[in-house]
Amino acid sequence: MKLIRQIFSAAAIGLAAFIFTECKSETPQMSPKLDEETLDELIEEGKFYRADQILDEAEKCEGLTAADKYLINFERDKMQRIIAEYNLEEPQVLEYIKKYFPNVTPEQMEKWRQSGALECKLINDKLMYFRKAPGNLFLIDPECVAAREAVDGPETGTTGDFLKGYLPKVISDALFQQVWSKDVRTSSYVDPVKMTVHVLMRVMPEAVPAGEVVRMWLPYPKENARQKNLELKRVFIGYGSNYKDLELPQVNQQLKFRTESLGYATANTDGTLASTFAEDGTHIKGSEGAYQANGYIISGPDAARRSLYVEMVSNGKDTLKVGYDLSYTSYNQYFGKLEEQIQPYDTTSLVYKTYTAEREKHIIFTQKIKDLADSLTNGVTEPYEKVKRIWCWITENIPWAGARDYSTIPNIPMYVLKNGHGDCGQVSLLFMTMARYKGIPARWQSGWMVHPGHVNLHDWAEVYYEGVGWVPVDQSFGYSGGDRDKADTTSVLTDDQQMLKFFFSKGLDAYRMIVNDDYGAWAPLYPAKIYPHNDEVDFQMGEVEWRGGNVLNGGWKCWMDVDYE
Repeated sequence: MKLIRQIFSAAAIGLAAFIFTECKSETPQMSPKLDEETLDELIEEGKFYRADQILDEAEKCEGLTAADKYLINFERDKMQRIIAEYNLEEPQVLEYIKKYFPNVTPEQMEKWRQSGALECKLINDKLMYFRKAPGNLFLIDPECVAAREAVDGPETGTTGDFLKGYLPKVISDALFQQVWSKDVRTSSYVDPVKMTVHVLMRVMPEAVPAGEVVRMWLPYPKENARQKNLELKRVFIGYGSNYKDLELPQVNQQLKFRTESLGYATANTDGTLASTFAEDGTHIKGSEGAYQANGYIISGPDAARRSLYVEMVSNGKDTLKVGYDLSYTSYNQYFGKLEEQIQPYDTTSLVYKTYTAEREKHIIFTQKIKDLADSLTNGVTEPYEKVKRIWCWITENIPWAGARDYSTIPNIPMYVLKNGHGDCGQVSLLFMTMARYKGIPARWQSGWMVHPGHVNLHDWAEVYYEGVGWVPVDQSFGYSGGDRDKADTTSVLTDDQQMLKFFFSKGLDAYRMIVNDDYGAWAPLYPAKIYPHNDEVDFQMGEVEWRGGNVLNGGWKCWMDVDYE
């Protein structure tokens, strides 16, 4: 067998495109040749029938390795995910739109499709609409936004409304503290908020056959300068309405684990954890400092993705439940006099080289990215001013909208620029890519936003300034905690108004639960998964798998409630 694979990223799971040239078996046959086409391109174009033909031919080849089979299955899975995402036909979309445009015309529909505001895709020559397309249209297109407000009235009680009242004191307290301190890093933390989170995951009884082990990873907060004093108060498992509390870690109960066995996980019949680790192997990231108690593992503080891991045995009739209660103290952070502290970059440092580099597959310096970033920062030399110009442009030009499954998008920043909208993670990746291209180290951070009355998943970024360190940047919160208004050209903003408006270009509020300091294949879970991550980029809701494969989101859910002290 001769199987040539062109792999865009050897590190990124499942991100492969194949070119099959010859497949020899007992019955010699030639598989289709693709020239410059790739599976990713065919799938993105909705030519699933062609992609299926290629995968069918590939499966007939002798000598396929486990990696070959894995990638073939991943490409099939990706097509199924896209079909699930694009599940609306035009009559269903029109029914929603006619609430606001009773006499909508074919010309209007075509205009919205062409602009990307009404997201759709030809799948095997049939026009299908993204499941969130109707609602997204009234968040993206200005005419539609106005029409929605005319019918439903303006939205009130938003996170942005809360932050407009909350942030002025944060800014004032940070500036006061920074007057008396020469270290902008330590003086940037102010006004701590103590919270208790209640996290619960449920796996539906029909999701995994009876007798099979279910492996579950719940998001767990990291401990750092912004997020301190973690106190785990309760860990529990349950079948149906019956719950069992598990023992809590003792002080300094930290164990180093070895590499996880590639064999299937096992668990005791009562749901407590059985060993899934080989006796030999090398130390892996996430294991050092990990907690192991009777029934669960908490990955170590050095893990890029922090999780609480549990195994249970499905009985096929009861909902499996896993949860924990934890309190922590979270700090607001604001760098009021940032520009005065920044020093020239040491371009030979590991931090600079790592976080200004491209990374397959989403942080790629395409010509479009280069041209846009160059136009925004033309003539600018100061690092923060470059960041601010990129951040402002995205804020003003890329409205928030619900996103499709990240694993189905070949290049997220390019997807955002093409469609003119993106959710928090998508615009963060666009910001990071442009910042890195312009020589500003940038990295991912994510978890949950836990503002009173508004608890949800959320992603943002951090940028590194020499002499200062890592500074948070929340791209999707934009001006003053959510406003997309363009700069006021008719009046001059006061200093206080300026600081509030640009707060999220160099600050972050305390109402967060940080789980991840990286994304994708660079942030593996501990213990490791057997199958690809359900969410290829992020880890916020959690992950669930069993011996037969992943349990997709319809088979399980994760909730979080928050109490404030």
